[in-house]
Amino acid sequence: MNLPNELEPVLSVITAIKELGSSSWYEVVYYNGFKWCAYAGSDTFMDGEVVSYWVYAKDAINNSLTNSETEK
Repeated sequence: MNLPNELEPVLSVITAIKELGSSSWYEVVYYNGFKWCAYAGSDTFMDGEVVSYWVYAKDAINNSLTNSETEK
């Protein structure tokens, strides 16, 4: 998997495998050049969670805004 530019926020799909099975959710995180990091207040990546997929947050917002404009 390609990695994003250092410290650039990305919208990611986080996957965790726990006792009751796997779960996934969306979260904005960043890569610090060595490892994935969550923003303050999040305990993501403390229990083995991994990034399954990511897009730059700015691209996700731009695509969302473009799509909503074409729906009008």
